[in-house]
Amino acid sequence: MMLLDDNSLTRSSVVANSTMNRERGLLGANSYAKDLGFAPLVWLEGRRPARWLDLCCGSGRALIEAAGLCIGQGIEIVGVDLVGLFADGGDDFPHLRLIESPVGECALEGPFELITCVHGLHYLGDKLGTLAQYAALLSETGRLVGHLDLVNIQGVERRRLLALLRKHGWRYDTRRHLIEGTVQSQPLPLRYLGALDHDAPNFTGQPGVNSFYE
Repeated sequence: MMLLDDNSLTRSSVVANSTMNRERGLLGANSYAKDLGFAPLVWLEGRRPARWLDLCCGSGRALIEAAGLCIGQGIEIVGVDLVGLFADGGDDFPHLRLIESPVGECALEGPFELITCVHGLHYLGDKLGTLAQYAALLSETGRLVGHLDLVNIQGVERRRLLALLRKHGWRYDTRRHLIEGTVQSQPLPLRYLGALDHDAPNFTGQPGVNSFYE
């Protein structure tokens, strides 16, 4: 079995998903609030000045909506996506920055009060490494929340993986497929081997990437 490295994955049509997060808004039926279980701007209200980082932001539509709602409120918003097909309006707000970059290669400085990844981890290679990389950028009271389907983590038995997550300071909601961490969350003692971008559906029913560890 020939596993793909990160450079190969960035050229994959599955990873460069042209529909992922293209239409998802901030609030409503198809929204960040529904998928995350909380409204990001509401959660940030009592933590201003605050910085919110959204990984795999797609078109950035939800972030552009958020920027329009928090003008002058001391909230900085940063979005990162591999495919820089950002919606119109992203340049209208000085407190919003949309960056075209592979998530694992984006050099950002913390701290952030909130880091989100709405259905984006499905398309990444080293999912667990990415989580640890960005948890380190959180503030002391910050939170990282993202969708993770454990089916796409290969080479580690599920019960062991859940135990490792708990031991190293991560919380996992098996019903909502959400993983949450803080700045205290630690990398897992697993070595990333590579990934496959075929035969890797996730709980959304969409194609994704299987990540292999040992």
